[in-house]
Amino acid sequence: MKLIFIKIALISTTFFIVNTAHAYKFIIYTDEVTNKSALKVSEELKTTYPFSKFIIEVEIVTVPSKELKCSSELGIKRLITCSNSNKIQKRAIKSGGDQALIILESTTLAGSSTLGGGVPVITTSMPNTTIIHEYLHTLGIGDEYEYVAPEAIEFCKKLTKVPNYVFIDPLDPYASDSMAKAKHMRQIPWANDILSSTPITNTNGTRLGTKVTDTIYIYSINKTNKPTQISELTGLYRGKVCMNDSPPKVTWQPGPDVTVMGNDRAGLGPSLEKIVERIMISKGAKLKPFPVATNDVIDGETNIKINNSSMIKTIDSDDGQLFKSSQPKATFSK
Repeated sequence: MKLIFIKIALISTTFFIVNTAHAYKFIIYTDEVTNKSALKVSEELKTTYPFSKFIIEVEIVTVPSKELKCSSELGIKRLITCSNSNKIQKRAIKSGGDQALIILESTTLAGSSTLGGGVPVITTSMPNTTIIHEYLHTLGIGDEYEYVAPEAIEFCKKLTKVPNYVFIDPLDPYASDSMAKAKHMRQIPWANDILSSTPITNTNGTRLGTKVTDTIYIYSINKTNKPTQISELTGLYRGKVCMNDSPPKVTWQPGPDVTVMGNDRAGLGPSLEKIVERIMISKGAKLKPFPVATNDVIDGETNIKINNSSMIKTIDSDDGQLFKSSQPKATFSK
């Protein structure tokens, strides 16, 4: 009986890695008295993969509208910015936060963020998932939907380097996929995510682009603790964000289908999940504690083992499946 008791005690005390790291902290500033939207946004930030892998803390601060000073930008109603955002971000940092977010109570469908920094802002009329789209902008991740001509002319000139697409003029025909890779792999920000067996060309290696397809899917929002699992591999797929620029610019992205950067009701998809995870780690975000295998010896002969993979499988129920959709409409910000 004594030996059994020792086994139980060891399992209960060695099940998790102790992680004393501080949480990555979002502070939401909102003029909505009920905080209804802020609470929903908080849940999105904590449960959407890959953010669900990290220790995330969210604080909600109610402020008067006059402190935010928000209005439409460039005469475009859906592009709303707040002139006090820099002060808000400094206030968040002083309060121990890493990133400020603004939720404005308004019936206008609007939101925006600065590429590579700033404070994301959305209105209470936008889907909760829009905050993911806007926050990803602060990480340097660009839109993937097709800009209309005035937006393309305004925004595309600023998109010199983003983690989720690249400007490459195709040099078709190529002699082979190997030649195309030798020419372009160093230009692709996500090149390390492309398997050596995955081509970046089609039509027997003569035309640039991993695959040509007219089928459009929207990635579902991944609420599990595992990456989205699909058959399509990270590669080089034709984008459309700057097709209406003058002159048009050819862009390429890591996945073939619609992510949250192309439709604010979509998920990140497998390629973007990897990119965001790397960026979050580089910003100092810490992973949650996780189960570990132990190998403790009792009486010189009894081993206690915990199988990580089997334990995780009992928790998960959704592998992030895809569903078919028509072409997404651009309804949000730069």
